[in-house]
Amino acid sequence: MAVIVIAAVFDYRSKKVPNIVTFSAIAAGLAMAFMENGFIGLLVSTAGLFIGMALLYLPYAAGGMGAGDVKLLGAIGAIKGPWFAFMTFLAMAIIGGVMAVIRMAFVMKKVDMRILGESVRTAYYTRRWSALEIPDYARKEKLPYAIAISAGAVVSLLLEMR
Repeated sequence: MAVIVIAAVFDYRSKKVPNIVTFSAIAAGLAMAFMENGFIGLLVSTAGLFIGMALLYLPYAAGGMGAGDVKLLGAIGAIKGPWFAFMTFLAMAIIGGVMAVIRMAFVMKKVDMRILGESVRTAYYTRRWSALEIPDYARKEKLPYAIAISAGAVVSLLLEMR
């Protein structure tokens, strides 16, 4: 919990998740897994690390998020395992989508929202998603995605406790 809260606060304030947070969480996750379950625990923790990072590699490569977000989900996987990283990814995707829509509603002007609505409708009917017209100033708006990742981890924890 401390890792995700610290990462979310840093990302909200500075739009970055520091390496000291992610690397120390990864090291702690690997060490805890080894101490609890030996070599098998280390393998499971390493699998969680790589799966968590692999799930966000494509959005990172496309420029949709920063490397700190990728390492954060990897750290969550190293601490809680591969299945938890996957569940966090699913919850984070939904939460992040909602955050993006809310953020866009507050950033974009009313006229631009109408144009976006028309272009979404056109793209839907023509099946040409390249027809979407999003203003440049709205494209440049950065979303602190560590908040969505952290919220996804909390949702996964709550589902795990159920």
